[in-house]
Amino acid sequence: MTIMFLITRGDSIGGAQIHVKDMAKQLQEDGHTVFVSFGKEGIFSKVLKENDISYRVIGNMVREINPFRDLLALKNIVTEIRSIKPDMIAIHSSKAGILGRIAAKITGTPVVFTAHGWAFTEGIANKKRLLYQWVERAGARISDKIITVSKYDRNLSLSNNIGTEENTIAIQNGMYDIEDDLHATPELSPPNIIMIARFQVQKDHIGLIRALHELKHLEWHLEFIGEDGGLMDKAKKLVSDLGLEGKIDFLGNRSDVVTLLSRSQIFVLTSFWEGFPLTIIEAMRAGLPVIASNVGGVNEAVVDEEMGYVVSSHEELVSRLKLLISSPELRAKMGKKGLTRYKENFTFEHMYHKTLAVYTELISSRQ
Repeated sequence: MTIMFLITRGDSIGGAQIHVKDMAKQLQEDGHTVFVSFGKEGIFSKVLKENDISYRVIGNMVREINPFRDLLALKNIVTEIRSIKPDMIAIHSSKAGILGRIAAKITGTPVVFTAHGWAFTEGIANKKRLLYQWVERAGARISDKIITVSKYDRNLSLSNNIGTEENTIAIQNGMYDIEDDLHATPELSPPNIIMIARFQVQKDHIGLIRALHELKHLEWHLEFIGEDGGLMDKAKKLVSDLGLEGKIDFLGNRSDVVTLLSRSQIFVLTSFWEGFPLTIIEAMRAGLPVIASNVGGVNEAVVDEEMGYVVSSHEELVSRLKLLISSPELRAKMGKKGLTRYKENFTFEHMYHKTLAVYTELISSRQ
């Protein structure tokens, strides 16, 4: 079969882009024809090129709402669909989600929309939440299937009258295995703490910095991995104001995340909202204990007090960090349990076969 993937951005890389790349790569290896389309070239298009995955740039498709450019982008997507003639379109991210589903309706092409976390989830401002609820209800009416990356998001969708029990499927994220020599050694001291997240309003880098400031008397080091989404300078200033320059580093975007995880001892993800973070799966795959905010589908991955901690307050974050920083044995025990849970539930094979079944069933039903 021929599948067209559509995602808004090619100049950034996050969970949605990694998902698309992994799916496209495996589909090609299984003999299917794949095209990935997006709005602007950049780091993601380089990754696709390295993996020999064909991609095309959709002119005028931008993340921001711009009625004139959005209409032009819609026209370009329709042209692209008619050129490729895919058996189905797999759409990811909000802007591509709306324009792509309209284009699929215009061309009569089967379409699956994957929501990597809803833009109306808890933690989003009320006005934005209401707007996105309305937009996604409209989009759901022209979706053949909707995939959510967590059970939490499926329930959130249905409780907001977006999609139906029949066409909305939860398929939790999964990732490829790594070599054993890339597994971490959590018991090493002093521990290196790592957080992988773009510096944007969704993530709470500031909360983690403040929590660790209360533990500055302990031995630890923190590495922030991720590009600047407008809030990196604020985080750097706070580190300077609190006198933590020697204990916290900002490494920016990195292509060696797997290696950086293998050299770390604790993974942390502090967020105001989430879908089902791939970075947590990466950390569990590396054998790291995880501390993460209790939002979205996080507690579907991390079982509290087994492979890490799911925290709901600043005080909890401080106390759980103190526990793991101070106990090499606990880090090792939790890291081992996290690795086992990854292997049993969150490998790429789990996700791929469930997703492929959705694609195949949809195409067969429309023939």
